[in-house]
Amino acid sequence: SLLLFSISPASASGWSDDFESYAAGAFPSPNWTYSGNWDIHVDNTTHVSGSNSVRLFGVMGGCWGALLHRPMQVSPPFTIEAYIQNGSENLTGCHPNRGSIQLHGGPSWTTPGLNLISFDGDGMIRTFNVGDSRSGRVIGSYSPFEWTKVKIGYEKWDASTLRASFWINDQFMGTELQPACFYYESQTCLADQPNYLSPAVGEGTAWFDDIKVTQGVELPPPPPVSPSKAANTGQVTITLTGSGFTQQTQFTLTGIGLSTL
Repeated sequence: SLLLFSISPASASGWSDDFESYAAGAFPSPNWTYSGNWDIHVDNTTHVSGSNSVRLFGVMGGCWGALLHRPMQVSPPFTIEAYIQNGSENLTGCHPNRGSIQLHGGPSWTTPGLNLISFDGDGMIRTFNVGDSRSGRVIGSYSPFEWTKVKIGYEKWDASTLRASFWINDQFMGTELQPACFYYESQTCLADQPNYLSPAVGEGTAWFDDIKVTQGVELPPPPPVSPSKAANTGQVTITLTGSGFTQQTQFTLTGIGLSTL
């Protein structure tokens, strides 16, 4: 019986931003830069903690979204946490999605990037959308003007694969494997050096608060337990299985003389 799991080193490296150190109405510099639409400012009318959040606006009916960029300062594996709130505009442009969390190779939407999680115009939350399609896996839904907490664990699985684990409002929503050269905005490989975290909005309004980046990843919840009883041995073996983890450790768990499960 095998138990396969991944362990990442604990570290205090990383950063967080609750947008409390910036003036309301101002751009959150110098920590952040932007690309795309310039309509980005600190907002003191809605927030998760403190008094401020940051508001991004993508041009309505057009093709000009807004992106913030900040250096990651950590290498995989790492964890991204953020709160996202979305507006209720009717999206008719070529970027029909609201808030998203992206990774980019540089401080611009023109650099290689990954769309890790997206709040789409149909009310669904998806992972790994390609471009502006709704091709990603649905992991939840959202309502306008409600804060949603997202957490993403990002790991370099092997030379050609990355792994991402997702939580919505602290509920684990699953893990995905994707090619390390996952194409999004550019036909250039992002590989294992996602240098910039990029909160973004395709069209309409989205707010972000309490953004946090830390080194290492939390272990996803263990897979379901599958019990079986060995014939004529009086032994009960519990098997927990997983696959593809970066580091692998094997355990055999055997109960002796258990009458029932």
